[in-house]
Amino acid sequence: MIENLIIIKNFNFYLIFSNIILIGGLVGIILAKNVINWLISIELIFISAFLNFIIFASFFLNIDGFIYSLVILILAAAESALGLSLIILNFNNTKNIQINFFKKIN
Repeated sequence: MIENLIIIKNFNFYLIFSNIILIGGLVGIILAKNVINWLISIELIFISAFLNFIIFASFFLNIDGFIYSLVILILAAAESALGLSLIILNFNNTKNIQINFFKKIN
């Protein structure tokens, strides 16, 4: 099974690409005005970690990175479902999806 993995010869390009995605997610979290953009930025950070695990797993011919990336994928899907359900509940109550709704909690 390990013999069938694709060997990455030039992994600097992939690491730079993954870091660009990570920086995009961090900038998105800092600059987000509403919760949906915030969740999208968190998903970008998860994708960056996902890519790093896959890159190193294929470079070192190890299957563990692929398993960890599946765990990250499951975690990202659960985070999206929970976050979107909280956004819908808050929107039904306040008709607002801005991040500053956290300050209005008594």
